[in-house]
Amino acid sequence: MTVRDYFEAKFPAHYYDLDADIGDGETLGDILAEMPTDSNCGDDCVAAIDAAAAMVDVVKRAFAEDFPDYIAQVLDSAVQTCSCFIRG
Repeated sequence: MTVRDYFEAKFPAHYYDLDADIGDGETLGDILAEMPTDSNCGDDCVAAIDAAAAMVDVVKRAFAEDFPDYIAQVLDSAVQTCSCFIRG
């Protein structure tokens, strides 16, 4: 399983766009798809994704509803963290 697969299994697609171009013709999804979850960096990415999932649950509880903008910010932070682990 790749980090992208893990991310997509945790979160509904309407919260994020992994196919957004981040420059150089790459997407965040491309970067996440390069890393297996059972690698050293992959383990770190799984931890970041799990932390984001916990934060999303807190946001939903706190506001008693779905706040897509807040949730998107949490997920963006997780993806950027994974990108940092993967790219160094």
